[in-house]
Amino acid sequence: MYAPSPDHRGIDLDSGEGARVAAESSESGAEARVHSLARLGAAVALGAPTSTLQRLGRCSIAAGASINDIVGTLLAVAPIVGEARLVNATPGVALSISYNIEKALENPA
Repeated sequence: MYAPSPDHRGIDLDSGEGARVAAESSESGAEARVHSLARLGAAVALGAPTSTLQRLGRCSIAAGASINDIVGTLLAVAPIVGEARLVNATPGVALSISYNIEKALENPA
């Protein structure tokens, strides 16, 4: 049965507190990673503000998710949430993983 993890609101992830909370939770590393990615996908679906998407992206990284995991989560929810919501969420998520969208658009591959 699912046991909720500690509440991550208000955690200063830049101070390492996010990693500490994840380490102290009862979740295994894999569970923490999967749960953080699920929270990120749900936030995208709900149209969460940029600050929330940034925080959840950083929580996912702190829980062991890779950039590919985060991009995969966005791609997985895309058919459900729709193009407009995904495009709206992408800048916030990109900021959380230090991806510069404007620079990438200037230099397309």
